[in-house]
Amino acid sequence: LWKFTLRGMWSRPGRTALTFLSLTIGVAVVVAVSIARQTTRAAYQQMFSSLSGGAALEVAADGGGTFDLSLLPQIDRISGVRTAVPVLQQLTVLRFAGRRVSLLVLGVVPERDRAIRSYKFVQGGFWGAEGGLILDDDLARSLGLSVGQEVRMTTSRAGLYRVRVVGLTAKEHHPISLGYMPLEELQGLFGLQGQISTIQIVLQEGADREAVRQAIARVLPTGLSVRPPATESAVARETMNATEQALRLASSFSFLLAAFIILNTFLMNVGERRRQLAVLRTVGATRWQIARMVLRESVLLAILGIALGILVGIAGAKVLLVALSQIMMVSFPPAGVPTQSILLAVGLGLGMALAGAAAPAYRASQLTPLEGMSAVVRGDIESGSDHSVLAGGLLTGLSILGLGAAIRGWIPGDFALWFAISLLVGVVLLTPLGLGLFSWIAVQFFRPWLRGETQLAYRQLLRHRSRSNLTVGVLFVATATGLGMASTILDHIEDLRQWSRTVIAGDFFVRAAMPDMSTGLSAAIPEELGDRLRQIPGVRGVGTARFVRARAAGLPVIVVARDFAPKAPLYLDLVSGTPEEVCQRVIEGEVVIGTVLAERAGLRQGDGIEIETRQGPRRFRIAAVANEYLVGGLAVYMDRRIASQWLEIRGVDTYVILLDPERREEMRELVRRHLEPICQEYGLLLESSAELVQIIDNMSNGVNACLWGILILGFVVAA
Repeated sequence: LWKFTLRGMWSRPGRTALTFLSLTIGVAVVVAVSIARQTTRAAYQQMFSSLSGGAALEVAADGGGTFDLSLLPQIDRISGVRTAVPVLQQLTVLRFAGRRVSLLVLGVVPERDRAIRSYKFVQGGFWGAEGGLILDDDLARSLGLSVGQEVRMTTSRAGLYRVRVVGLTAKEHHPISLGYMPLEELQGLFGLQGQISTIQIVLQEGADREAVRQAIARVLPTGLSVRPPATESAVARETMNATEQALRLASSFSFLLAAFIILNTFLMNVGERRRQLAVLRTVGATRWQIARMVLRESVLLAILGIALGILVGIAGAKVLLVALSQIMMVSFPPAGVPTQSILLAVGLGLGMALAGAAAPAYRASQLTPLEGMSAVVRGDIESGSDHSVLAGGLLTGLSILGLGAAIRGWIPGDFALWFAISLLVGVVLLTPLGLGLFSWIAVQFFRPWLRGETQLAYRQLLRHRSRSNLTVGVLFVATATGLGMASTILDHIEDLRQWSRTVIAGDFFVRAAMPDMSTGLSAAIPEELGDRLRQIPGVRGVGTARFVRARAAGLPVIVVARDFAPKAPLYLDLVSGTPEEVCQRVIEGEVVIGTVLAERAGLRQGDGIEIETRQGPRRFRIAAVANEYLVGGLAVYMDRRIASQWLEIRGVDTYVILLDPERREEMRELVRRHLEPICQEYGLLLESSAELVQIIDNMSNGVNACLWGILILGFVVAA
């Protein structure tokens, strides 16, 4: 029987290759998405683990930002606390040999910091009295750095600061590079004397964490809280959520297509080998042996398809990680091959093959010698059982109800994917109801040109109804998912382009780096720089923007603090309201929120939204809702004056430079020539609005290219 199995595969190389490639593509897509997702999650978890070290609790400001170091002695004296470790976190840009990299610098006190972090030095060691910078060995090697060399880093108080590298630690794969400096030195560079970002708590052996947490909470002033250290950034999770959902949807549709292909292919296989199978039954083969032959063939193809699919999926994961790194503006570690992804691929690949071959195997086992010798068997002619049609109707109805509930938020949105898949399966099961009618309509359309051929084709379709139903089902799934994904991708590109051209205010932008949406931190630049920019000939105005991590309506958000002015352009993609009215309301203390935040929190224009501030929870009236693509749409726009009052905003992330609109074209190059030496002096980036729009387009094009690739693969499989 093994010979019969192998001979059947080799005698139909085209069909065997089709099934093999269907399995390969389905497995590859799932593996690529799984590896990319796990790699990004693990990278962020490792980074936050490094930030928190071995701490059991941490004290941080509710509205983000820094707070006074004077709390440290009080926390030290609390029973159960072994060590309280102060840490200041500052995002900066490191420059060396003409290269720029984003660097998250931790200001620490070594004597205390050793309680939560183990420093494994590859070269050098801790700084002495003169201070210095400790870097990851991996980053240093990529820059060609060694101990003793100087680098320059962007600071808000000292400008472009020169610092000597004193030590290199064993490399750790983080999405953003980490560095370490003496706490007092880092405080001085950013004008934060006596300020820290967090106090990380190490407990005594046997201490009750909850009891210690409550004791610390009692001594904290309003605006500070104590909690377990974050192991994952909620902001990063929200930013990646939509992309991951799209990739999971595309991979699930690809897998569903492959399962239908295998089912169709094996039914055709059994149909063509019907006489051979009848002869085997005649000479004594049992029903189980016949079924086992068909299943064995599917398992052999599955093993080969899974092996190749894993290899292709690993390569595809690298492409996906590049696209995700462009979205997040960070660098992810090389894609590993998690055991979970391999097991998932093996399980789904074998399950898909066996599910597709189960019905053909059963049909082959039920074949009698007499049926095998006839031209057409009853199973081919039958349109489908009443039970399958009834199941299709029920599945379609329940899926539509489930999708509606998911869209309205009555059930978790993750269920929408499964309801979408079950809807497609349900419609395929209903195909027998319309096969005869739609075939007849097609006959009437083609009859004037191909009368005889059309009639023959019509009879052939109805003669092999089961095969025709499956072929229609495969093409239906491919077309439905293809049109749905294609329209979504095109809409997404157009919406993002429209949004970027609406919200990107100004002619030039001066900044150190893009804000890190994983931590909510941004690289602050000198505030006094604004006075120099305003004095440049041709500059009509200079605005500022600051990105602050916060919580609003119980959700992680980024507060964008901007300078709003009466009768000035709003530069927001409003869903409702007029720009002039909304601008005035924001100046008076109201806020504008993103549509995703509004949907999640069930809010609309005119409602109030509660934001955690340094003075405790504060309720702000919503002036308008706007389309927003930052951090997955969880953004809050606020006037900088109001934000400084409640969130203690310091520093500037971006300077927005506006030119005289009547002389914009003639002044553009002149202003650029004045800006370039200033930016070089401070080590800052200078970008025009067109360049910034191009960056956003590139960020979206990476993921869109991956989705288009998966969509094309689905059509290739269906073809």
